[in-house]
Amino acid sequence: MVELVDTQVSGICARKGVGVRVPPFALYILGFFLMFSTLCNCGRSSEGERGPEKYTNVSLQEKTADRANAISAEALDILEEHAGKQEEAIAALRKYISQTREEVLGIRRYFHKVRENMNPEDLAAFEEKMKEDREPFNIRAETLLRTFEDHLAVRRVLKLVY
Repeated sequence: MVELVDTQVSGICARKGVGVRVPPFALYILGFFLMFSTLCNCGRSSEGERGPEKYTNVSLQEKTADRANAISAEALDILEEHAGKQEEAIAALRKYISQTREEVLGIRRYFHKVRENMNPEDLAAFEEKMKEDREPFNIRAETLLRTFEDHLAVRRVLKLVY
């Protein structure tokens, strides 16, 4: 019988300790949780809660509106490129929508929050300015939509991004 004191000498103990194997699926689960926690924290500031400050910043509002207008202009460029060719225009718009969908939804959510954080007077002025900024795009869209036989079908697709 061997005593505990002799176990080191007899070579039974591991010199570096016991290794642990992690199953491969555990890495996928860990990756999923890391991605999920990142997505849940998206939009939160590491300095603390930014809250309404993000939605009252006029500079950020203008920058976001500029990006929304750029996306709309690109969608209208697609219509212009495929003027009169309805199926091609719809297919090209759907491809563009698939590329910009998340950004467009983010912009819509942002402006929804902007509107929620405004008092009624500021909201009316904001809506008026947005309407004025969009007017050239609306005129161009109406002109381009007339080139299609079934302009309502094209309009429905355009509304997803415009």
